[in-house]
Amino acid sequence: MIDVVRTLGRPEHNETGPEIFLSVPPPLMKNMAYGMNQTVINDFLPSFIPKIAAANKIPAAKVISVFEALGGESKSGFPVNGCTIQNCKTLSYCKYYCGAITCDQCHPSDEGYGMIAATVAKALTKSVESSYLRGRQQYAAAPIAS
Repeated sequence: MIDVVRTLGRPEHNETGPEIFLSVPPPLMKNMAYGMNQTVINDFLPSFIPKIAAANKIPAAKVISVFEALGGESKSGFPVNGCTIQNCKTLSYCKYYCGAITCDQCHPSDEGYGMIAATVAKALTKSVESSYLRGRQQYAAAPIAS
């Protein structure tokens, strides 16, 4: 799929094709919520997606870890029964899955979606700033025609 995406765009305007970012999905708070396997989502994907990026020469800076942003680094402490309204007050990452009256073990709350947006925006902003600085350096290094 990455190879297909690389062919998209207008080559006359961008010789390298589109910038590609990969995202590590948010953690699953409870095993088998919506039939999903917590081991695959919380253990396999966070290590496998960066390997996919490396194999496709996508810089590590373009792998966005929504997993970590929504509390994935705390996975060993996830409650067996997932996030609840009660433990939402004591487990900081549960706020990303609990609203005022319910908790979803997979789909983020408004606060969770806000954190995803902020995480993606930060990665995109860094990429744009980096591209801008590279362009300025190339411009500054170019010989001046006389």
